[in-house]
Amino acid sequence: MQTVSFLTESFVIGVFGIIWIDPLIKTVVNYSIFDTLPTWNTHTILVLVAFIYFAGMIINFLSDITFYKFDKHISNRYGGKKYLKKLRAKIIISSQEGANYLFRRRSIVRIFRANTFNILILIIEIIFNINMKYGKLFISKWMFLIIMFTILLILFFAYYKTLSGYFANIKMTGEMINES
Repeated sequence: MQTVSFLTESFVIGVFGIIWIDPLIKTVVNYSIFDTLPTWNTHTILVLVAFIYFAGMIINFLSDITFYKFDKHISNRYGGKKYLKKLRAKIIISSQEGANYLFRRRSIVRIFRANTFNILILIIEIIFNINMKYGKLFISKWMFLIIMFTILLILFFAYYKTLSGYFANIKMTGEMINES
């Protein structure tokens, strides 16, 4: 179950990552992942899926580094990382359902965090106008930028709320286990 969850998480993060990785690749080596769309075959699809998974893992790692201090700041409200790790270990040992809930909740936190990072990098690319095509839907670069900032704020708020809820749940459940 955990493997499927990890693969799904990496895939979702990687798909959102393609949004900023493709224009960056096009700028550096003048090749787009989507140039091969009309000639897709099994090999192309397998390579793209592998690339998406790998990108998802790397983006998750980079977002973890980027938001480490923010995570630490939020965890300090609930007793600090060290205290929460002990409580989390107790929950995992005490209850399979509690452990599964924590794993699912943490997965959601990672997806919000990584996609906040993805949109942040995309905004940087838009500002520096790195090989971006805005499509017919958007009037200009600035309209696209405003929409991306709005998405960034929504994702960051969702990340903050799910992370706070995750830590609050660990503290509450862990303290309940300590009392019994």
